[in-house]
Amino acid sequence: LLNTKIFPLHMPNNQPQFGAFHNAIRGKEKISVIAEIKRASPSFGNFPERSVKNLVRAYETAGAAALSVVTEATRFNGSIDLLKEMRSYTKLPILRKDFIRTIPQIDETVQAGANAILLIAHILTQAQINILANYAIRCGLDVLMEIYDEKDLAKTCQLCGQIIGINNRNLETLETDVGHANKLIPKIEPYSTIVVESGFKTSKDLNQYAGKIDAVLIGTALLASKSPFETLTNFTHVSRT
Repeated sequence: LLNTKIFPLHMPNNQPQFGAFHNAIRGKEKISVIAEIKRASPSFGNFPERSVKNLVRAYETAGAAALSVVTEATRFNGSIDLLKEMRSYTKLPILRKDFIRTIPQIDETVQAGANAILLIAHILTQAQINILANYAIRCGLDVLMEIYDEKDLAKTCQLCGQIIGINNRNLETLETDVGHANKLIPKIEPYSTIVVESGFKTSKDLNQYAGKIDAVLIGTALLASKSPFETLTNFTHVSRT
């Protein structure tokens, strides 16, 4: 499915505007917050049931720069329909998070109305990354390239104008260190847009990244709280510069 010969002759309908997600999260006065919706996670279990519409409205009102949705079904109880529902309630850029490995997954991401897609370097080869990323960009999607270590970072070296997401969670052990990204930030090219993911419970956790990153992705802390709105407002004031 990654052979370039199978690329369709026409791009998917409803092609998004390239750069919408990237422009929403980079170069702001404050660290941009990408607020996530997911039904469950392996480390937490099922999250309290909430109206997707109410969550989206709460995130918007609290100052989220963009939204994220986990569509993986087996471990996160997600679906592409969850993405479609979110799109019906907001004009904010939406990132689709899943274990993306094939061209058809990118096509359905475009059709569902997302603006960006997550590619996980740890589960892909460099050749796969190049093919999937370039195809996604041709379809109008921004690409958030997730890494965990220097080996992952090396796989992304051929991508230009990239958004690098550093995951503080080890996907193999599920262990999380909220300060892990500090080890990799100095090794990333200065022109890259840097997003840090996982492990943030309070704004104090985010303070250590002031002046170092463009954005943070927060999910569990919001979804497990009594008030996602109030919790998010605690994260949207940390200075980027």
